[in-house]
Amino acid sequence: MKNLSLIACADNGWAIGSKGRLLYNIPQDMAFFKAKTMGGTVIMGRKTLASLPHGKPLKGRRNIVLTRGELHIEGAETAHTAEEAAAMVRGGGEAFVIGGAEIYALMLPWCERAYITRVYKWTPDIDAVMPHLDKQPYWRMCDFTPAAPNTEPDGTQWRFLQFYNTRALD
Repeated sequence: MKNLSLIACADNGWAIGSKGRLLYNIPQDMAFFKAKTMGGTVIMGRKTLASLPHGKPLKGRRNIVLTRGELHIEGAETAHTAEEAAAMVRGGGEAFVIGGAEIYALMLPWCERAYITRVYKWTPDIDAVMPHLDKQPYWRMCDFTPAAPNTEPDGTQWRFLQFYNTRALD
């Protein structure tokens, strides 16, 4: 699907969260996420929606929540399967899968690109891990920025990576 991308911040082991929270709060990553997704569509799971400020959909974006159950949240649409969520964004502008781990795994075949903020750490006490894109047969890293990792004041090193799927579904 030409307009569906995945966006995440993950450590060396592809861990993305612990106890319903992101592992890292990197200001440049948050700014990148906002700039990429603003005005577009975001697809997330029910737990990710609940983890957002006040459990409300993201402003300035079309919000689609992938859930097995019934969910009625003002400002959000629901889908019950990955196929349904993919169909809801077909033909529109770029849409982004924003989590959590189960949703990344379900939506991965429909994503053409993945924007990953790679944090060069192994994080203990994690409970959410996304698919390891570097071990997926049809995913390839195609870009990273900058050449040397950025370093946060606490010493955390990170960089932006981009992957593409050579066999994204239509």
